Amino acid sequence: MDRYVWIITLISTLLGGSFMSFVQFLVTRHDERNRQLIPVERFNQLVSLTLAQVQARLVLRGDEFSRRGSLTARERAMYREIYEKYHDLGGNHYAEDVYKEVMTLPVSDFGMNINKGENHYDEY
Repeated sequence: MDRYVWIITLISTLLGGSFMSFVQFLVTRHDERNRQLIPVERFNQLVSLTLAQVQARLVLRGDEFSRRGSLTARERAMYREIYEKYHDLGGNHYAEDVYKEVMTLPVSDFGMNINKGENHYDEY
């Protein structure tokens, strides 16, 4: 019985790490073979669609802020961040005009309960 203990230990040690590494290698190789990249034209279409959605969001929120006549500091920071990312990806057009208009609006605490830290306006 004692002579089988070291054989079992040796086999489990060799097969444990090595076997699992080999299985992982096979799975990774299989995944890499089956992975397909999105064609460039399709990717560009997805970027255009995303830019159109962000442009619509910027314009709708900008119009809302203009009707209200002000925006909170948090809304302004979020709006600026989204616009800058939109602009960096090549978006501009009408959203740029709306952005410039929104940045001239005064910052107020309207819609926020500063004491409780709660927001009472709709987030986007």
